Amino acid sequence: MKYQNPQFLYFLFFLLIPIILHLINLRRYKKIYFSSNRFLKSIKEKSREKLKLKNLLILISRLLSIIFLVIAFSNPYLFNKNKEGKELNDIVLYIDNSLSMSSISDKGILIEKAKETAIEIIKSHSIESSFHIITNEFNPALNKSLNKNLAIEKIIEINSCARTRDFEEIIKKKKTLLNKGVDMYVITDMQKSTFDPESFQIDSTTNYFLLPMINKKKSNLFIDSVWLASPIYRLNKSLKLNVRIGNSSESELIDIPIKIILNNKQKSQKLVSFKKNEKKDLLFDLFTDFKDIQEGKVIVEDNIHFDNTFFFSFTKKKKSNVLLIHEEKNDDIITLFENDTNLFAFESMSYNKIQYEKINKKDLIILYGLNHNPSALRMKIRSFLEKGGNLVIIPPKNIDLKHYKLWLNELNIDHFTELDTNSFELGNINNKHSLFSYVFDKELKNIKLPKVYQHYKLSNKTNNSYKIISIENRESFISQYNVKKGKVYLFTTSLNYSCTNFSNTPLFVPVFINMATHIENNQKLYYRMNDSEPIETTKEEEDLDLAHIVNENNDFIVNINIIGGEKKWLVHNQINQSGHYNLTDKQNLARTISFNYDSKESRLECFSAEEINQLIKNMKVKILNSKNGNYTETIKDLKQKKYLWKIFLILCLIFIGLEIILIKFIKT
Repeated sequence: MKYQNPQFLYFLFFLLIPIILHLINLRRYKKIYFSSNRFLKSIKEKSREKLKLKNLLILISRLLSIIFLVIAFSNPYLFNKNKEGKELNDIVLYIDNSLSMSSISDKGILIEKAKETAIEIIKSHSIESSFHIITNEFNPALNKSLNKNLAIEKIIEINSCARTRDFEEIIKKKKTLLNKGVDMYVITDMQKSTFDPESFQIDSTTNYFLLPMINKKKSNLFIDSVWLASPIYRLNKSLKLNVRIGNSSESELIDIPIKIILNNKQKSQKLVSFKKNEKKDLLFDLFTDFKDIQEGKVIVEDNIHFDNTFFFSFTKKKKSNVLLIHEEKNDDIITLFENDTNLFAFESMSYNKIQYEKINKKDLIILYGLNHNPSALRMKIRSFLEKGGNLVIIPPKNIDLKHYKLWLNELNIDHFTELDTNSFELGNINNKHSLFSYVFDKELKNIKLPKVYQHYKLSNKTNNSYKIISIENRESFISQYNVKKGKVYLFTTSLNYSCTNFSNTPLFVPVFINMATHIENNQKLYYRMNDSEPIETTKEEEDLDLAHIVNENNDFIVNINIIGGEKKWLVHNQINQSGHYNLTDKQNLARTISFNYDSKESRLECFSAEEINQLIKNMKVKILNSKNGNYTETIKDLKQKKYLWKIFLILCLIFIGLEIILIKFIKT
C-alpha cells in the first residue's frame, strides 16, 4: 500500500492522547455513600471486570478511529496486479520545443499547450516520484532528477529553440539519464520529417506514453534554398539569384510578395502564386554594391513567422593565381586566362625558365606538353600539392611512357600504359562534379560532344580517382585525383588539334575556368543550424590565431579542426538564432557567415491520429488522450491505482459510533 499524502501520517502521534487519558482515568476514584456497607464487597467484585473491559474497548475504539482517520487523509492506494500496474517512481518527460511547436492550433500555441500538459502529468503523480525533463537542447542543467515543484518550475521556463531531434536521439538521451525502468511521456507534434517509427527502438523496462499535439492548421509557405546562377561574384555587376520556395498547405496561395534584401536595401520583389503543395524556383536579377561582402535576405509573408526570412551571404574572392608551365605553347589556354584580368592573375613560363620560388604562391598550375620533367620541378609540385594547390597535367602528343610512369607513380595516381589511335566521341560528362557547377541548366541531351582522335590508356590501379569526362569506350578523358591537400586533374590526350577538338567546343571554357576558380569561389551561401556540418575555411582564415563568431547577441570562440585532411571551423551548436554572423580576428572582419533554421521544421506535415495508431500498433507505446481536456484522470486510470481513503473513513466512523455505544448504552 502507498500513500498519496504520507505527511499526514505524522498525526498518528496523537494516539498518545487517548492512551494518556486512559491511564489517568485508571487512577481516579469516586466516593459512593452507602446506608450499609455489607453489600460493598459483592458490588466491587461484580463491577471491576465489566468496567475494565468497557474502558479497554473504548480505548481501542478511539485509537482505531484516529488511525483510520489519519490514514484516510493520507490517501492510501493499491496497484492492481497487472503489467501496467507496476509502480515506477522515475518519470521522464520529453517536451518537443522545436520551432514547429510555436505554430498556432485550434487550442492555442502548441508549445504552451505542451507545457500545460507536462505540468498536469507532474501533478498527477505522487510526491515521492522523481522527474527528469528532456528538451531539444539537451540542456545539461536538466540532467539531474527533480521533485514535483522544481520540475514544474523548469517546465514553465521552456521556450522554443532551433534544435530538432529524432526519436532515436531522444531515447539515447533517456538511457544516459536513467538506464532502468521508467515511465516516459513524449509530448510532440508528430512531424513526419522528424518522427521515424523505425528509429523508435524501445526497451522492455520502460513504459512509453505518447501525447500528440495535433495541429490541424498545416499551412506554411517556406524558403527551401537559395543559390547563385554563377559562383563568380563581380562588383557592381548583375547577379542572378535562384530561390526555391515551397507551399506546404492544401490550398492555393495567390500573389504572395517575395522580397530580396541586399545590404539592407530592397533589390527586387515579385508577386508569386503557388498551387497546393507546390515548390517553385524563382530567378531574381540583382545589382550588387561596391562591397566585398554581400549580406542578403529573402523574405516571404506568412502566418508562421519563424521561417519567413532566409539569410545568405557571399564574398568577393581574390584573383586566382594561375601558372602555365609548357614545353610547347597552347594559345587557347593563354588567351582564355589573359583575357580576364578581373578573375585571374595569369603567368606563363617555359619548362627551362621556371621561377621555382613562385610555384607555392599559385592556386592552379597547368603542366602542358612536358616531355622533360626536372627533379626540382617534381619536388616543388609535391610541396605545392601538400599546401592545397591544384595541378592540371596535359601530356604531349608523343610521350616517354617510362618517364611518365615513374613521375605519376610518385604522385600516387594512375599512369599511362599505351597509346590508342582510334577516334571516339566523348561519352559521359559527370555534370554533378563541381567543375560543372552552374554550367548546365538541364540534363545533357542531344549535345554535340568533342571528338578524340588519339588518347593514352590509364592503369586504373588507384582507388582515389574520379572520372570527370569519359570517352565513349568508357576510358577516361579527364580524371581527378586527391593528392595530399590538393587535387590533380589528369588529361589522357594533348589538346593539340590533331589529338582532339576539345578546345573548340563549349566545354573548354567552363572546365578550365572552374579548375581555377571553384576552390575559392564555390562558397556556401548559408549553413543550417541543426547540421553538424563544419564550416569550410579559406586559405587566409587558416592562419587566424583566435577567431570569434559575433552578432548583436552572441560572441563566442570557434576552433579550427582537421577533418578529412582539411581545416574547418567548428561551432559546436552554439548558434541558436538564424541571421548573419561575422567571423572576426582581433576586431578585423574576415567574412560573414549566414545561418538558417533547419528546413525540416518548415514542413508542417504531421501524422494524423489514425496514422499514429497504425504506426505504433506493434510497439509497447500507448497514446494518451485527455478526458474533457484533463489528463489527470487518464493517468490515474492508466496507472490503475485503487484508492482506499473511503474505506478507511468508513472504518473511522464505525469505531466512533462503537465508542458512543460503549459510553452511552453499556452500563457497568
